[in-house]
Amino acid sequence: MYLSLLPPALLDLISLRASARSNSFNLMTATKGRSRLHTALRPRYMHQAALTAAVPQYAADVGEVSQAMYSRSVTRASLAINMCTMIGHHRRKVRRRRDSALSARPSERQTIPTSELERRVQALQSTAVHELSIRNLPGFSEEDLVNIYQDLLALPPVDTQESDSSTQVPQAEDDQIVLDAVDERLLYAAPNMDNSLSPIATSLRQREDATRTSDPVANVEATEHDAMLHYKQSYRRIISRLRIINFRLEAVRSTVSTTTSQKSVPISVLADHEWSCLIRTCLREQDGDAAEQVVELMKRYEVTISEEPLNDILEFYAHQGDISRTEAFMTKIITEPPTDRQRDLHVKSHLRACPSNTIPHSALSILHKYESQAIPAPIRSYTRVITALFSVQSSICYAQAWDLFTHMRYVAHPTPDPLLYTLMIRACASSLTSSSEPERALDLWTEMTVDHEIQPSAGAYAAIILACARSGSKTYIHEAFRLSKEMLDSHRDASGKSAFKPDGKMFNALLEGAKRIGDLARTRWILAEMVRGSHRDEDSGFVNAEVTEEVMMHVLHAYAAYKVPFNRAAAPLVDDTPSQTSASSKSNPQTPSVAKPLPDNKAQNVPTHITTPSFSHLPPQSHSEVISEVRALFDRILDGVSRDKFHHGDAPPFSKVKLTPRLLNSYLSVYYAHAPFEDACELFKRIFAEHGVPRNVRSYVEALERCSNARRGRERTAALEFAEELWVQWQDLENGEHNKSTVWARMVERANVAMIRIWTLAGDLDRAVGQVKTFAGRYAPLSTRQPAPKLPLQSTRTLLHASRPLVRMISATELPDDTVPPLLTFGDVEILHHRLVVAGRKDDIGYIKYICKAYEGALRVRRDLTMRAEPVQEKPAE
Repeated sequence: MYLSLLPPALLDLISLRASARSNSFNLMTATKGRSRLHTALRPRYMHQAALTAAVPQYAADVGEVSQAMYSRSVTRASLAINMCTMIGHHRRKVRRRRDSALSARPSERQTIPTSELERRVQALQSTAVHELSIRNLPGFSEEDLVNIYQDLLALPPVDTQESDSSTQVPQAEDDQIVLDAVDERLLYAAPNMDNSLSPIATSLRQREDATRTSDPVANVEATEHDAMLHYKQSYRRIISRLRIINFRLEAVRSTVSTTTSQKSVPISVLADHEWSCLIRTCLREQDGDAAEQVVELMKRYEVTISEEPLNDILEFYAHQGDISRTEAFMTKIITEPPTDRQRDLHVKSHLRACPSNTIPHSALSILHKYESQAIPAPIRSYTRVITALFSVQSSICYAQAWDLFTHMRYVAHPTPDPLLYTLMIRACASSLTSSSEPERALDLWTEMTVDHEIQPSAGAYAAIILACARSGSKTYIHEAFRLSKEMLDSHRDASGKSAFKPDGKMFNALLEGAKRIGDLARTRWILAEMVRGSHRDEDSGFVNAEVTEEVMMHVLHAYAAYKVPFNRAAAPLVDDTPSQTSASSKSNPQTPSVAKPLPDNKAQNVPTHITTPSFSHLPPQSHSEVISEVRALFDRILDGVSRDKFHHGDAPPFSKVKLTPRLLNSYLSVYYAHAPFEDACELFKRIFAEHGVPRNVRSYVEALERCSNARRGRERTAALEFAEELWVQWQDLENGEHNKSTVWARMVERANVAMIRIWTLAGDLDRAVGQVKTFAGRYAPLSTRQPAPKLPLQSTRTLLHASRPLVRMISATELPDDTVPPLLTFGDVEILHHRLVVAGRKDDIGYIKYICKAYEGALRVRRDLTMRAEPVQEKPAE
C-alpha cells in the first residue's frame, strides 16, 4: 500500500526490474539442468533486492495505523530517499561479489534493461531523423545521370609527348629572360671601371694597380673582368662575374677563419631557378664545359644541388655518346650512388657510342656491372639495350635480346612495363626459324593483359596483330582481325567514341595477313578505308592512316597472291543454236564439251590496251581484270608522285607514296603472276629507267625465278633469251666488291639455282653442269666447314657473376647460323639430275652426287664444330 506513495518514475523503474526478474525466474525453471550456473548468476540481479528485502523499521512501527496517519507522519520525499538508499546499498554489495575471484563474468545478453531500452529508443530516433533527411534530398536530374555515366566510362588520358618545337622554344625564351635579368643585376653590382673618376678615386686606383702584382686575388679579378668584357654570350659573362664574386668571398672567409672557428654562412647570389636556367642555357649552346663550371660554382657557393641539373648534363653527354665525359662527371660530381635516371643515362651513353649494326658489348657489361653491385639499372635501360640488339641483323643478337629479357625478369625486374611487353610481342613477328611466332606473342599478350592487368596501348595492339598476321596461318590471321575489332569496339566511352583509332601500323599489320592468304576482298576494303579516312577530320575519321609505299607494296602483293575464280580452260562451250545443243546432248549425254586449253591462256585474258576498272564490291574475276585494276592503281600513284606541291586539303590520297625498288618489284610480281611473259619482260626493261629507280638484288632474283617457271613452247624460248641478258647483269652485281654487303648468301643461291634450272629446262645440260662447277669453285664446300668464332656472351656455362645472361630462352641448338656461305643441296639440282639420268651421262651424275654430298658433309662438320666450340676468352677488366 505504501508503494502508491512513491514517485511515478520510481514506480516504473521497480516494475521494469520486477518484469526482468520474473523473466529470469521462468528461464531458470525451464532449464533445470543449468541450476548451478543460474545459482551463480542469481546474485548478479542486484536490483531485485528491493522486492525481497525486509520491511523497514519505519513501516513496522506504523503497524495498523491508518493510511492517513502514515501519510501525515512520513512524507513522500523521505520514503523515496530511503528506497534509493536501500537500492544503492544492494548495488554496492553485488558489485563487491562481482569483483571477487569467485564471481561469474556477466554475459552480453544480460544487460541492464534501462540501458537496453534507452539504446533502442535512441536508435529509433536516429533512424527517423535519417529517413527524414533522406526524404528531403533532391533527386538526380537526367543531366546529372548522364554526367555520372560519362565519368564512369571516361577514357583514360593519353600520354602525348610534345615535340621539341613546342616545349623547348618557350623554355628557351623564359631562360633567356631570366638570364638577362641576372646579367643586368650583376653588371650594376660590379665596380665602375669607367675613366670618369674623381681625382681621389684615380689615385687610389693607381695605387691598387701598383700593388696588384703582389695580390693574387686582384690578378684573378682583373683577368676575369677582362674576359667578361670580351664575352658576347650572356651566360659567359654571368659565369665570369660569379667567379669574381667567389674569389672575393673566399678571400674574406680565409681572413675571418684565422680569427674565429665558427662555420661560415652560405651566401646566396642566385636563386635556385636561376642556377637551373644558367645550366640549361649552357647545354642549349652545346657548351658542356660551361655547364660543369656552373656546377663547380654552385658547390663553392655551398648551394644545394638538385638532381635535375645533374641529369641534364649527363643527358647532354649521353646523347653525344661521350663515354669518357659521362663517367668523369659521375665520378667527380656525383658522390652518392647513382639514381635510376643516372644509371639509365650511363647505359645510354654506351649505346650511343656503339657503331650501328654491331653488338653493344660495353652497354651489356655496364648492365651486368650494376647487377653485381645490387643496384640494377632501371627497366628503361634494359629496354634500350634489347631494342639495340633487335636492330642488329644477326641471329646472335636476336637470341641475346630474348636471353637478356629472361635474365632481367630473373635478377632485376620480374614484371616488365607495357613498353617492354610491346617490344617483345613485336619481336615475335620476326622470328629466327619462321616468319612469326604467334603462340609466344599470344602468351605474352595474355600475361600482360590478364595476369598483370596492364591496359594495352595502340602500339601493343598493332604488335600482337602483326605477330598473328605474319604467321601465314588462316587461324591466326582471323585472330588478328578479331583483335583489331576488339581494339576498336572494347574501349568506348559513354558517347560511343573509341579510345583507339586505326592508324597506319594497324592497317599494315592487317594487310600483312590478308596478302599471305590471298584475301583480295579484305585488302581492297582496307585500302578503301585508308583512302576514305584521309579526307576525314579527327573526330570522325582515321588519323595517321596515310597511304604510303609500304601499304601499296602489301596491296600489290595481295593482287599477286590472288587466285582468280574464272578459269578459261575449264569453261564449257555452249552452242548458239538451241536445237543443235539439245540434239548433241541426246546423242552423247555423258560427254560434256570442254574448251581446249590455249597455248597461252593469260595472253588471251589480258587486254592489249588499258581499260578502266570498275572497282566493284566483287574482286576481279579474271587475270585481265587483275591487271586492269593494278594498272589503274599504279597510275594513281604516279599521279600523286608527280604533283608534289599541294595546298592544304587538296593532296591526293597517294601523294605520300614514294617510288622505291621494292614498290616496283611488287608491281612486277603482279605481272609475273597474272600477265603474259612478254608483257612482264617488257615492263621489267623499261619501268626502272622511266622512273629513275635502280634495281636491287631482289629485282634480278625474282625475274630469274619467273624465267625458270616458264611454260613450254614459245614462252620458254623467250624466257631463256631474257634470262641470259639478266645473268650478265647479275654476275656484275655478284662479283662487284662494293656490292658484297647487299648481296647475301641466300640470294646468291636462289639466282644460281634459277639459272641452272633455266638451262636444264632449255635442254642445255652442258651449260647447266658447267654452272654447277663454277658455283662449287667459287663457293667451295671446304669454306662451309669452318664456323664463325663463338662470342663470350654465347657461353652456356652458368655463373652467378658474369657479363652474360644467367638464364637463357634460346638454347645453342635452336640458334640458327646466319653466316653460312652459299651452297647447293640435292633439291636445288634435282631436275638437272633427272635430265642427266635420261641422257645417260654417268660422269656428270657422279659429279652432281659428289658436290651435293660434299656440301651436306660440310654442314654436318660445321654443326659439330659449332656445338663443341669454346667462346673467346674475355679480356680482363681494367
